[in-house]
Amino acid sequence: MKIKELSPGIYKIRRKSYVPYGAKHPRDNNNTIRLLTVVGTGANRKYHIDHDTFGQHPEEMYDMEDFEVISRYESIPQVNNQSITISFKDGSGDQFEFRVVDAWTLGNLFRHFTWLQKPFGYFKRKKR
Repeated sequence: MKIKELSPGIYKIRRKSYVPYGAKHPRDNNNTIRLLTVVGTGANRKYHIDHDTFGQHPEEMYDMEDFEVISRYESIPQVNNQSITISFKDGSGDQFEFRVVDAWTLGNLFRHFTWLQKPFGYFKRKKR
């Protein structure tokens, strides 16, 4: 099944140069499974990889031939063990990671650490 000829749906994909057990490669995300969402048909077809919200037409994507389809989801994917990781470096270069498991906790993190709001582009909702 060619990637550029997929019907609309949600797919698991990975690079063809996949190496089992996480061998390191110079490219980011070379050894990971990615999520491909295909929407529309014909000239209106858009491919969204992972969290891409804009999407691209398959003819405009230069590296689509480097991927292979692992499987197609027959229904909406079931989400288990969800988490959001916020990572940043401070002024002296030390790395920090905050792991949260829901949007409510993420909002509290930004309200408590107000100095994180600007770098991450967080804006409080205006009250009506």
